[in-house]
Amino acid sequence: MEANGDDHPGPTLNTILQTIAASRKVLELKIDTVVMDLSLLRHDQQRLDEQVTERDVEELTPEVSMVQTRLTSMESRIKTLEYRAKGTENRACHKNIRIIGLLEHIETLPPI
Repeated sequence: MEANGDDHPGPTLNTILQTIAASRKVLELKIDTVVMDLSLLRHDQQRLDEQVTERDVEELTPEVSMVQTRLTSMESRIKTLEYRAKGTENRACHKNIRIIGLLEHIETLPPI
């Protein structure tokens, strides 16, 4: 026997290349599976994002309605205050006093 171990030769180059090719095919199949799984996950994520967005809109609808109602009320109040301010400015020019809540020509009614 020789000291370098030539009586038990290792795998041939052709065997090594076949093993590498087989391993490569297995890896490619695994990579394809991972890519397909990622694609499915992206699709599921998009669907969930759409559902969350729809749910957010549904949850915000009552709040938006309340804000719109309040805004309408505030706009009405602003118009009333503008009217009163203009009336006060006009009466200030004529030195008249206006008491809000009292009817005009109240002097014709009997005293309380």
